[in-house]
Amino acid sequence: MNNPLISIIIPCFNCEKYVEQAILNAKSQRLENLEIVFINDGSTDNVEELLQPYKNDLVYCYQENKGLSNARNKGIEFSKGNYIAFLDPDDIWYPDTLITLYDFLENNKDFGMVCGKTLCISESGEPLYSIPPKNIGPEITHEDLLNRNLFTVISALARRECFEKVGLFDENLTSCEDYDMWLRISKHYKIGYIDKYVAKYRIASSMMSADIFRMVKNEVAVLEKNLIVDENTPKKVLSHLYYKKGVFNSLLKNQRKSTIYFFSSLKNNPFNYKSMAGLFLNLFFPFSFEKIMKIYRYR
Repeated sequence: MNNPLISIIIPCFNCEKYVEQAILNAKSQRLENLEIVFINDGSTDNVEELLQPYKNDLVYCYQENKGLSNARNKGIEFSKGNYIAFLDPDDIWYPDTLITLYDFLENNKDFGMVCGKTLCISESGEPLYSIPPKNIGPEITHEDLLNRNLFTVISALARRECFEKVGLFDENLTSCEDYDMWLRISKHYKIGYIDKYVAKYRIASSMMSADIFRMVKNEVAVLEKNLIVDENTPKKVLSHLYYKKGVFNSLLKNQRKSTIYFFSSLKNNPFNYKSMAGLFLNLFFPFSFEKIMKIYRYR
């Protein structure tokens, strides 16, 4: 395929349970001229065998295991589409996902990227909650993202020029690499939002996102990387940064430091209910903090 419209990048490490679902999901999109770029990131299961019937439909690359960010970056480098989309094997697109996102960008040339709503589901497919939890459209700004990561990687479609401008995923991050990318893109391009479900994101106990310590650590790293703290920094943004630092230090069992960060968060935004809750838990239930935070974060 010389000039594909959209490149669908599927990174995979030991995903034999979902690999065929992912390929068929990508092929069933109601849009023509699609390129499927499959990056086998050193899988040791039966992925290679299961892919055989579909090899002619893929741009395929095998590499030694180098992690999710590297696999996505390799996919971008191998791709030729004018637009880039990402589909993880255990997640699901609706049949009209890509055409919904593509039509928005075609009709809004001043936007570099667009995203939709994600339904988070259990391993068995039961609905859990939505990302984002409410309508935030029609545009997501850089400041909006500094307050919270508002969408998932599988719900987004970006013009190729976005990655040419800001670079590839940060391979030093072990999670939240998508959040870092959105912050970098939002500095240079407008990001649109469509209040419609375009993806299902599977929440599994064995998934990396279940590791709240690693998630919070990388969230703090991403915010510090993308935020210049000075007198012009919005107080709500500072409050969010200090809240995340408070959570991180609570997980480290550093009660004194986390208390200072929660107070700093509330100083910048007295109505930050998450910092109020974090401070309360930190002071009165410090040994149950991580367990309670997992329930609070994912329910």
